[in-house]
Amino acid sequence: MYEDGEVFIGFQVETSNLLQQLASITKKKLEVISIVGMAGLGKTTLATKLYNDPYVTSYFYVRAWVTCSQVYCKRDILLVILRFFSTLCQPLPRPMHKTHARLQMTLK
Repeated sequence: MYEDGEVFIGFQVETSNLLQQLASITKKKLEVISIVGMAGLGKTTLATKLYNDPYVTSYFYVRAWVTCSQVYCKRDILLVILRFFSTLCQPLPRPMHKTHARLQMTLK
């Protein structure tokens, strides 16, 4: 995995495109940006580089790192993100649309 200070070769165009996508995200229009591809292509390395990019760390007040496998449950991923950003003591909602709505309210 990419560590700060290591040389990162390739993906300049992809990095630039993803940074532009991240810069276009507003509070009114929350988005998920997925990086997908075959194993060993450098997806995690690219994501780590973007996650730690000085522009990204200064532009976004909070950030979360979520890892998921090829088989995943959307609700579980939403709950991981919600728990990361929220210190709510109340039980999390069961229906998917309510979990999604709570996450959106927390991120705004």
